[in-house]
Amino acid sequence: MGDGEVERAGMETDGGGEDRISALPDDLLCSILLRLGSTPAAGQTILLSRRWRRLPSKLPRLLFPFPSTPPCVGPGIAANTAPVLRHVDVVCCDSPAGATATWLHLLAPRLAHDGVVYFRNTMSRRRLMAPHRGLGLASPSPTFELPCFATAAKLWLRLEFLNLELPRSGVFARLTEMFLEHVDFNHRGRGDFGHTFSTPRCPLLRRLRIAMCTGIDTMGIYSDSLHHFELEFVPGLMELTLMAPGLRTLELLSCFYYIQEWNCSIHAPDLESLRWGDRFNIGSVLFVGFARLQQLAAFTIPVFGRPDNTIIQEFALLLGRFSAVYRLDLLLSYERANSPCHSNCECDEHPDWNEWEAIVHGLEEAEIRSFRGTEHDFNFVALLFLVSPALKKMTITLDCMADASEESCQKLREIVAVHPGACLEIHQNTSGVFYEFRQSNFTKTPDDHYYG
Repeated sequence: MGDGEVERAGMETDGGGEDRISALPDDLLCSILLRLGSTPAAGQTILLSRRWRRLPSKLPRLLFPFPSTPPCVGPGIAANTAPVLRHVDVVCCDSPAGATATWLHLLAPRLAHDGVVYFRNTMSRRRLMAPHRGLGLASPSPTFELPCFATAAKLWLRLEFLNLELPRSGVFARLTEMFLEHVDFNHRGRGDFGHTFSTPRCPLLRRLRIAMCTGIDTMGIYSDSLHHFELEFVPGLMELTLMAPGLRTLELLSCFYYIQEWNCSIHAPDLESLRWGDRFNIGSVLFVGFARLQQLAAFTIPVFGRPDNTIIQEFALLLGRFSAVYRLDLLLSYERANSPCHSNCECDEHPDWNEWEAIVHGLEEAEIRSFRGTEHDFNFVALLFLVSPALKKMTITLDCMADASEESCQKLREIVAVHPGACLEIHQNTSGVFYEFRQSNFTKTPDDHYYG
């Protein structure tokens, strides 16, 4: 079919009348194309008529949903001629490092003020299972410099361990939110990593997440604007300095487990919520401020272990750092079997509840999830009421495999009944999931085979 025939076909309707859609203004037609939710889908409309051929390249949004491929994404980015891009959402499969870096450099100067970039490179099972991966047999990858997105308001990058270096210059003048995941940073030994996220270069940054990243040993962030900071699984980190007077939420998980000597200094006088899932000792961790802390979460704590268990000891030191918190969230880990206590078990065979009483003396409300109905479970509930004189409400969600018989429920009611004024709520978990670890803020794809 020739061009003339294509155009005539597009100008006809089922009734043989005039094609009134093609006569609409460009901005209205572009609005229609944007509702397709995909740049490749919008590009297919060029078959309708010559009137439509120039429209897809003028769209201010680039949308490449999973499973887009490099031969589709690259030409799509290059062909776009819109004056500015307001929104970029790319989920590409198996993009080469060089191509990914090139695309980011093409996008950075074209972002509109307060533009948004979500860019994710996924790894297919074929590439994941390649024989050389993870065995140190692959040749070293080149390092690319991340461009400065001076006009972007949100920048989310998940790059499957692309070797990246933060921009040496430039100011992220409009940036309020930055997420960096699965990046191999080339900053070990340089000591300037945190400077990029500090006030001089990110004056408006309010939320920062750095997760599953390597190549960082020192991080110093000094920010007047930061409100929410997440640092998760950054192995090899030896020194963290954070000065953020406006910080409200801090989450730090699995960064210091893999080294012997490390230091962490956090100055956050307005901090309200702390989620700590890492090592803790008085000599290595310095908290300055924290007078307004309301919520403390700590993961994961073994319930029945040896008295010399370092995790339990460090958890006790963490709790001892705070005189009071409004809400305490704990993820307790213990065996599924209803096994008897061993000789070194810290249970009722060797009671020492003074520390517990100091921790939960003012506890008014407690919630227990994944209650399995073992003798340990019932003993723990009884103990909690014993050492918490102010406890007024207990909510228990039974594990999906737990005994939900009336006998078990009655046993719980009897424990609570001896404490006047306390109430009990019992729920049954039918989902099979007792706790979901939030591994990433990025939407999962079928190629998410590891690392969440």
